[in-house]
Amino acid sequence: MSLLEKYYKMVEGGIERLGVNPKTCRTDEPNKWYLHRGDADVVVFVRESMMYNDTKKFTLVMVSPLLRLPQNPEKRMALLTHAMNTNHQFINERFSSDSDVLYMSSTIFLDDTNDASISMLLDSMSFYAQAFGNEFATLYGEEVAN
Repeated sequence: MSLLEKYYKMVEGGIERLGVNPKTCRTDEPNKWYLHRGDADVVVFVRESMMYNDTKKFTLVMVSPLLRLPQNPEKRMALLTHAMNTNHQFINERFSSDSDVLYMSSTIFLDDTNDASISMLLDSMSFYAQAFGNEFATLYGEEVAN
């Protein structure tokens, strides 16, 4: 079994620990899965990431689009400030934005983890994505970005 296959099995083991059949989460891409928790959509994928010292390591990346950023400049700044001020409260998750969407994301190295840790991280990520997506949509008046 290749290292990459080992990581795919770990991810699917983590998904299964959540009580979800990993086969229902698979995509056409062998390294990518879609999960849902309430209003939250979480895209999970394994990739080889370039390190600062030009080496590569396999990582697990999770991304959840939370909501569209408000067009109103004051609301947009308030939302982004709220998100950035909340980032320090998380263990692995973080908020980020790209274009007009606010995301919650997380990245971990796969060489020192297992399916139990992946399951815990998926559970945490999806919980916070659902909670903050709904809270921010209520506070800042924009729709959840699914």
